[in-house]
Amino acid sequence: MQIVVLNNKGYEPFIDFMKGLCILWVVLTHSIPYHWQQMIGFPFWGAQAVPIFLLIQSYHYFKHEDLPTVNWGKLFKRIILPYLVVESIIVLHIIIAYLCGSGVLSTPLRSLFLLGGNGPGSYYVWIYLQFALIILPLFGWLQKKLAFSDFTWGIVFVIVSEVLEILCSIWHPSEYIYRLLAFRYIFLAYGGYIWAKHFITNNWITINLSIISIISIYIFQYKNFTFEPWIFNTDWRYFHWFCYFLAIFLLPAIANISYRLMGGVFAEFIKYLGKYSYQIFLFQLLVFYWFPLEINSWAYMIATTLLSIVPVLVYYAIKERWQIINK
Repeated sequence: MQIVVLNNKGYEPFIDFMKGLCILWVVLTHSIPYHWQQMIGFPFWGAQAVPIFLLIQSYHYFKHEDLPTVNWGKLFKRIILPYLVVESIIVLHIIIAYLCGSGVLSTPLRSLFLLGGNGPGSYYVWIYLQFALIILPLFGWLQKKLAFSDFTWGIVFVIVSEVLEILCSIWHPSEYIYRLLAFRYIFLAYGGYIWAKHFITNNWITINLSIISIISIYIFQYKNFTFEPWIFNTDWRYFHWFCYFLAIFLLPAIANISYRLMGGVFAEFIKYLGKYSYQIFLFQLLVFYWFPLEINSWAYMIATTLLSIVPVLVYYAIKERWQIINK
């Protein structure tokens, strides 16, 4: 049995390492052409970035003995305001291009409202906010009211997740609506709770659960099977509750082994990426807004990846250095 022990009382460097890996995977999601991703098995690792980010968010919430209340000022300053600034830059560019006669308003502005923002991955902010404002506080409140065991809570989350699958199969919401709803991710709140209460444990049970996830991802992504009304048939093909055991258990364990074996400068670099993961996420929205997706070129992949990451790291390195000098 392997247990990845997390520091619930203070700073946990491995969390930053995982965030660093995940933000790199997010950028690669948008820079690597889809058919290349299929060839390298990207759905089994790189495409798990958003689920792991939500697991980390849930873990940070539940690791406190006294569950935190929503800090509206902090949430607005750290999450909402930077996102609004980035989207405002994109809207300003759209308007200037239109006024200069080299663009149209309808398509990008339609995307702004229907997709929750321009730039690939813009939906994540809305999912994050649903977790922060509704899902995690509601789960925390129910825990205080209902004396369920952790196993029982797992059954509850399975039932809730499956009911949502069936309801969506009947309702068939548009991809625009479903994209912005946190329905497909709700089970991850329980995964983050398990991290906080029992750490990341891999035994024969959790390994078998992870294997179920691997088989499920393969069936949905590579074989294109459908199981409605039990499993909602959507473009988010392998984002279902039974696909998340891989992200909850096995992938973090593999990442932890890599973290311990790697060490040195490279591990520190990945942790540094994690420290500024949200800023990199926002900057890559701009990069991939200006550079079209699905260009089958190694040069494109390398260039967009570097453009998404390097300017952010350089900016914060200079900022940190300046703060040290002026202390």
